Amino acid sequence: MTDIVVEDAWPSFEADGRRLGVLATGLGEGAPLGTTRDGRPATLGLVGPSPVRIAVVGQAWLASLLAVRASVLGAAVVVVTERPAPWHLLLRAAGGVPFATVVPPGAAAGGPPASIATPVLTLHDGGASAEAALARAPWQTSVHLIFRLGGQPTAILDAADVVLVPAVPADEVAAVGQALRLPEPVAAQLPGLGPVEVLVASRHRTAIVTVQATPGELTLLRAGEGPA
Repeated sequence: MTDIVVEDAWPSFEADGRRLGVLATGLGEGAPLGTTRDGRPATLGLVGPSPVRIAVVGQAWLASLLAVRASVLGAAVVVVTERPAPWHLLLRAAGGVPFATVVPPGAAAGGPPASIATPVLTLHDGGASAEAALARAPWQTSVHLIFRLGGQPTAILDAADVVLVPAVPADEVAAVGQALRLPEPVAAQLPGLGPVEVLVASRHRTAIVTVQATPGELTLLRAGEGPA
């Protein structure tokens, strides 16, 4: 199971255009996500020796950011989508060798199997509903981008190690809280989240995190217009 890891310090969080503006770090250290409301850095384990399952609700730019950071960590990234155009825009904006392979649902991505040498992160754009799409093997990660919680099978959400949730309207709080099994005091915070804040919910804890993109990442996402 993957949790948010809050550390006392996160060194050298600076842009590097040669590496898409992402902090270089080791696989075991996780990827920087942002800061909590009390100012502590938060990291997110994107790949590891156990399967990692992440759900991102309604934030395509955030799913893109996770894909970029996983690539810099050394993972092979596969995007499964029925709308490849915006993803190809993002890849062209990055330049150089594409950091992800874009395939339609049901297609084989090719490449070597997931291993410690090359972890594989598969991003399912639109929240592919098949339970078979969940990561099940070591060094595999599945990220489901979900646009509407109401239409998502509970198997995907129940299996997620981490769910990233943006601000939601007050009249949707009860439904979202029920879908994610959030305690009422936690769900009540959702309408007040800022534009780059997300509620990060794992199986044991929650945290509100301000997602921090480096200047290089922001340039990349804006140039590619981000999948929307």
